[in-house]
This record gives sequence, C-alpha cells and structure tokens, in this order.
Amino acid sequence: EEDGIFRVDVAHMQPVYDAKGAQVLCMAPSFDKTRLLTAFRQEEGKVYFCELEPDTGELLQKEELTGFSGEDSGVWFKIYENFVIAVSWEGRFWLFEKLPQGGYERKMTGDFNQCPQALESMNDNLSIVSMAFDGKRLAVASGGREQTDERIVDGVNFYLTVYDARGLLYAGRYENSLSRGEDRLQDRCMMVEKEPLLLSF
Repeated sequence: EEDGIFRVDVAHMQPVYDAKGAQVLCMAPSFDKTRLLTAFRQEEGKVYFCELEPDTGELLQKEELTGFSGEDSGVWFKIYENFVIAVSWEGRFWLFEKLPQGGYERKMTGDFNQCPQALESMNDNLSIVSMAFDGKRLAVASGGREQTDERIVDGVNFYLTVYDARGLLYAGRYENSLSRGEDRLQDRCMMVEKEPLLLSF
C-alpha cells in the first residue's frame, strides 16, 4: 500500500479455494470479517453455500442450496450478526442461522415470489433491503423506488413481509406522505442508503 492505494501483484495471485471448475455466484465476508462466505455452482448444476477460512482456504462448511434450478442464474447475500440469507435472482431464499460454537445451520427455505411486489422492490435496490430473524420468523422491509406511468421515481414508501418455515405470514405496504412530492427529483424525499429501515422482533 502506498498513499492509500493498494497495488495487486497479479503474477502471484492464488485462489483462496480451489472449487475444481465451479462457477462462483457470490462471495462476501462474514459479519465479523473472520470468514469468507461463498455460493458456487458445481459442474453437475448443484449450488452450494460455503464457509471458508480466508487465510488458508480451508473449507469449513458446505451446504447445498436445495431447489436451486437451472433458471436461477445468480445469488446475492444479506449478512447479519445472527444469520445469513442467500437469495436467488428469481426470488428463492435459504436462511442459515449462526451457531454459538461457529458455523451455520439452515433454518428456513422459501420463495419471495409469494409477494411479487415486495420482491420487485428488493431487486430495484438491494442496499435498502432490511431483514430480521428471531429464530422462527423472517421479517423483510424493502422499498424506496416505485414505477409510475412514465418512469421510476424515488420515495419512502415500503413493503413489509414476514415468513416462517411454512411460507408467507404477512404482507403489507406502508405509504408515507413524504412520498407525495412532485415528480421532480429535488421535490421528493428519498431513503438514505444502507438499510434505512431497522427491523427487530
């Protein structure tokens, strides 16, 4: 590092983990930045959620994302202190709870397509999606952008959905008068980035 600039020596780069021809779909650090979380597709088409030791590349855990079909072309993560959720681009999700002794246990699978309007708002801007998990229920808040007759505009309306192991428990849309400004950008209120809606049980 020089003057705050990192220079990468490409000639000496090595893979953290040799997945033997697998396609990496998503990669991110754990909440405490001590582990590397990945999702990758093996040659036979199966997709796995993995936890790696970043310094050595040791595979600590590997869990199949069951039900991931060929049409599911990618995955994104939301990572919290007590859980991680992997979501396919088509809306299927797999929730893994962080264990006190380390590692993760799959606690829930589901499909955000049970509320397509909320899923659409998630896909519009992932940075303002907020989630909470109490061990049995998953709450999701998403919103901030809406499609009008002419274009997409910013606002502060949002969707709130709650899921358990059986599926969708609650879906609601919350409208705020601050979103009723003119269509001009300078006259509308917008959500701040990075999870402006904080959820808890």
